[in-house]
Parts: sequence; structure tokens; C-alpha cells
Amino acid sequence: MIKRLSIIIIIFMGIGLTSHAQVSPKNVPKVTEQVTKEKKSLLKRLSDALKFTKNARQKERVRIIAIIDTMLKDSLFLSGKEYSQSQKMLKDSLWAKLGNLQLAIEKIKAEQEKQRNNAIVPSGGETPPKEPEEDEKVNNDQYIESLINAILGKEKVPDPVKATERRQQLALIKKLLIEPALYKDTIKHEDKTGKLIHLFERQRTVKLKHAAEVWGFLPSNSSEIELNYRLYSAIVVDGFVLNGATGRNMNNLQLDNSELYHRTKAMGNSLILSINASSKETNTFLQSSFAQEQFTSKIAATLAANHMDGLNIQFSGVNQLLSKPLVKFISNLSKTCKKTSKKFSLNITIPAFDVEKGYSISTLSPFIDKFLIDFTQKLPENGQPLAPLKQQSDYSIETCVSRYLSAGEQNPAKFIILLPFYGIKWDINEMGKATNPDILSYSRIRSGYQFVPVTYDQQTANALIELTDSTGKPHTKIWFDDENTLGQKFDFALNDGLGGVAISNLTADVGYGELSDELAYKFLVPDTSTVAEIDLTYKNQKFGWDYIVRNLKTYFFVLGNPCHYTHDIVDRTLLSYINLILIVICAILGFYCCAKIRSEGNDWAYKKPLLIITGFMLFIFITCGFAWIYLDADIPWFGVDNECIDMPFLILYLIILIGIALGIILMRLILFPIVRQEDTP
Repeated sequence: MIKRLSIIIIIFMGIGLTSHAQVSPKNVPKVTEQVTKEKKSLLKRLSDALKFTKNARQKERVRIIAIIDTMLKDSLFLSGKEYSQSQKMLKDSLWAKLGNLQLAIEKIKAEQEKQRNNAIVPSGGETPPKEPEEDEKVNNDQYIESLINAILGKEKVPDPVKATERRQQLALIKKLLIEPALYKDTIKHEDKTGKLIHLFERQRTVKLKHAAEVWGFLPSNSSEIELNYRLYSAIVVDGFVLNGATGRNMNNLQLDNSELYHRTKAMGNSLILSINASSKETNTFLQSSFAQEQFTSKIAATLAANHMDGLNIQFSGVNQLLSKPLVKFISNLSKTCKKTSKKFSLNITIPAFDVEKGYSISTLSPFIDKFLIDFTQKLPENGQPLAPLKQQSDYSIETCVSRYLSAGEQNPAKFIILLPFYGIKWDINEMGKATNPDILSYSRIRSGYQFVPVTYDQQTANALIELTDSTGKPHTKIWFDDENTLGQKFDFALNDGLGGVAISNLTADVGYGELSDELAYKFLVPDTSTVAEIDLTYKNQKFGWDYIVRNLKTYFFVLGNPCHYTHDIVDRTLLSYINLILIVICAILGFYCCAKIRSEGNDWAYKKPLLIITGFMLFIFITCGFAWIYLDADIPWFGVDNECIDMPFLILYLIILIGIALGIILMRLILFPIVRQEDTP
């Protein structure tokens, strides 16, 4: 076995050396036939593990050539310092591979030494060598597999079929993000004999909707960045730093004229203000009735001034002693704010593991719209990642979510997992202990370690970068999330029926679009809805009794349901003809009555009946004319426009008539007596 491992090391060292120098055949030592057979057998295993299909190998070849060409072109413009840095990164990558290989070899040696010590040799002589048993062969296969994994760095070849489907889905989503798609098709209604009864043209729109909520945290003091706001259902602004003694904001928050406000409102995002407080300020605030009253009384004005739709409470240091004061504060805040707006949203960020037992979920639930489980604040221990999906610890995503859901049988839709768009860097000392944790944004990791190999830990669903020294010993470890690991966590939120995910923060991936693409791929789904069904059988029919009856029924239905999609197929031609006829009738009756009154005066016998008929026809004309305007979709905020108010025509008309009647009564009772009194000498 040791011989085989030695041969592997020689082979890989040879491959590395041939990239810099050619080896003369004279320098290659001869080996025995037995070693050659063992070498071929082992190489065959390695080639089987590294073998790809013909098409995949061709694509890989093209990709590698492109990368090499790019590196060669870029190297022509590198300065001396940049060239040294590039060479150092490549050297670190090579040592990382050799370090993994050395660790695998040491593990194999230790296992063989253990088996040798456990072997029992009978007295009286040496035990003759035996052929390896089946178990030993299996163990050897496992060693070779582990060796291959060490060489490959646990990198997986993506499935080309799934990758193609993902690209096509993302292309459709990005197209629909620009504008909804409109499709038309026809529907046939036939009788039992197959005879065509009706032929409808159906118009359908395809828009994007969120499979679950997606919140994005954005610091209020950050410079304006280009965001695709349609990806997010809510933008949370970190701009209110609570003063525990006064209940006021330590920062000057002004969002009413900012680009953030205009864009969020244009895209239909909810704008939420996050209230942040340190442990000291939280303790002071929750024990001060004055500070709570000041905050509760003025926060509604702050929200209105900055056009906010809700609050997110993010307090640090909440313990069991502060649990009841927190519930009381949240209860009063919810009642006060929801008096001013029924759409007000009150949310609270809770720790991944509530060790101090400060949050009573079942007690807070009636007043809270969403609980945000925070996986961004608690620094892990022993060199672990920030937000592991599965792990034998109290802080994994699966464990924490399960713990909260089991507390009083809570609704999963009320919980959102708050994930970081940044990673954590650990220094590994000589004793192998992780120290000096440092937070790195995704952009910084991508730009600073773009040539370093990335491995994936399947259990925690995290990406890992390990840097090693010249001996292959790791000295730096970087855990972070990329599009592959985030996809697994997004799937967990969707499959478990959670309310969605929140991202902190949106400035951490500036310059790279992979994380936003994964958000769109997982949470934006096409939604098809029918906007119109036009009966092509009667489309060109503009006369006849059936035409009149059908349109009168349509008018009656749409006037009672102005926001129904059928308002797009209303034909106002018949109503226009009716209004023209009524105008002519009212004009004739008006001229006739005026002429008769002028010629005969009060002696005209039919004066009163004709005046009543004229007034009634005028009322019918006003009603039909008002209905004609009501059915016009081009008039905003009235009737059946695209942003219609769901108020039936009859109710609106009655409100207008009552207003006119009250105006007439007030004029007769108040205005007319005053005018008469002034005219009296």
C-alpha cells in the first residue's frame, strides 16, 4: 500500500514539474514489472474517478484554455508587486493540495500502524504472509477514495441538464422583471355533437410573484447602490439607534427625498424601519416607562414623515428579567401604531438560540407579524461557520427553527431566517486552534481569494477556503455562503413553509450578481392570470336584440363589480347610442316646454306633466352619462381604471345624490334666508 502511495506522489510531482521543465527519458528510472502492474491498476482507479463524458471533457478543455489565455493576457499588464501576489496565491493553492494529500497519507499510515500493533503473532516463529482478505481490500478502496477526494478538493461537477434548466429559468425571470408578458389564445365551446357554440379569445398575463417573502437589510448611511428592488418584498432600513434613557433616535434619519424611498415606492416594496439598541440601552429602555411613552408617542410621526410601512425591533441583551417588560412594550406599541394604519407591520428580530430566555414567543405572537431568526450576530466557536444548515450544535439553522416552532405550536409562516451575505475568517495557530475571527463581505472574499480553491461542507452547507503554509499545514480558514450553499438554505425555508428569508446586508455583494440570481431563481415564480375573455362570436356584431341584451347584462355586472377583469371587454358603443338618444329627447322636450310656456304661460294645460317628464328624462340622461364616464378605464381613481376602488356604481351614485340633496337643503335653510334678510329694506 505504501508503494502505491509513493507512486501516486511521484506521479503528481511529475505532473507539476512538467509544467515548468521537460524531463529527459534518460532521467526516468526503470521499475520492475510487478510495480508497473500495481501502478497501472492504481492509475486506472484514479482515471475512473476523474473520468468525464466526452462532451463534458471537451467543454472543460475549452474552459481551461480560455482561463489560461486570460491569465496570460492579464499577466502582461501586471506590475512587479501584482505579479508576486499572483504567484503567491498560486503557490498557496498548490501547497493546499499537497497538504490535503499529505494528511490523507498520514491517516493511512496511522491506520496501518494500528492494524500492525493489533496483529497477534504466535510463538515459535514468524507468521507467513497471507493474501489480503476482503475487508482489507475494502479498506484499501476507501483509502483510495479518500485520497481522490483530497486531490479533487471535494469539488463536484455540476449537472449540465440542471445548469441549463437554471439558466433558462433565470432568463425568463429577468425578462419578466422588466415587464409582464401578454399571451393570447382561443377557447372553443362545443355541444355534444361537436358543433361550435362560442369561440373566446383569452388574454393572459404572466407576472412574477414571491414564493415567500424576501427582506433585504440596508444601512441608512450607505451610499446609493444599484439594486434590483423587484427581488425583495421589503427593504429594512437600519437607521434608528435607540437612546434608552430618552426613547429617541441617536441618528438623524431623513428618507423622504432619498433615492431609496422613491425606488421602493415605485417598485411596490414595503419600507420597514429597524430599531436597534445595544444591551445597555435595551436594559435602560425596558425599565423606563418615560422612555417607552416618548418612543411610542413619536414613532408614528417618524414613520409617517419617512413613509415607512412598519417597524423591526432589534434589541440586544434581552434576558429573562426583561421578558415581561418587553411584552408590555410590544403590546402598547402594536395598539398605538395600528390605530393610525391597519396595514402597519410590527416585527421583531430574535436570536438564533435564546439562551437567556428573554423572548416568550407564544406571548409575543398576537402582536408580532414576523419573527426574524438572526444567524448573523452570534460568532461561532472552534473555527465553525456563521450559519450552518445542519450541525451537532445548538446554533444550526435546522435546530434553531425546530426549537422555535415547537414552542407552543407556532405557525411557520410567521418566521423568517436572517442570513448573512458575508463570511467569517479564522486564524489557525500552531496548536490547530482557531482564533481571531474576522467578518469578510462576499465581495471581499471573491475579489481577494478568486484563485484559491473552494471546497464545500455538505453537512453545514457552507463554502470553505483553506490557506496552508509550505508544509501543508493550514493557517487560515474562511467560511462563507455562495450561490450553491445559499440555494440549500433557501430550499429549507421554502420546504418547511417558513415565511421567507432576510438578507444582511445588501451592500455585501456589490459587484457580483450570483447571490441575487439565486434569490430570483428560488423565490420569484411566474404567475399566470386571465385578464380578458372576448367572445369572438359576437365581436363584430353591432346591432340586433341579442347584442342589446348581452351588453345590458355586461353593463349591469361591471357597474356592480368595477374591479373584475371583465371591465377590459366592456363595449360602450350601445351606451353611447343611448346617451345620444337621451340628449336629443331632452333637447326636444326642453325647447317645446320653453316655447309653450312663453306663448301660453300658466294657461298651458299640460305644463306640469311635461315638465315632470322632461325632468325625469334629464335624470335618466345624467345617470346614463355618469355610467358612461364610470366605465371609462382612462379616467384615474374613478370607476374601472387599472387602480380601481372597489365601490359599486349604485353606492357611489347615491353618495353623490345625497351630497347634492344636502347642499340644496342647506342653501334653502341657511343661505337663502341670509340673502333675503340683506335685501329687506
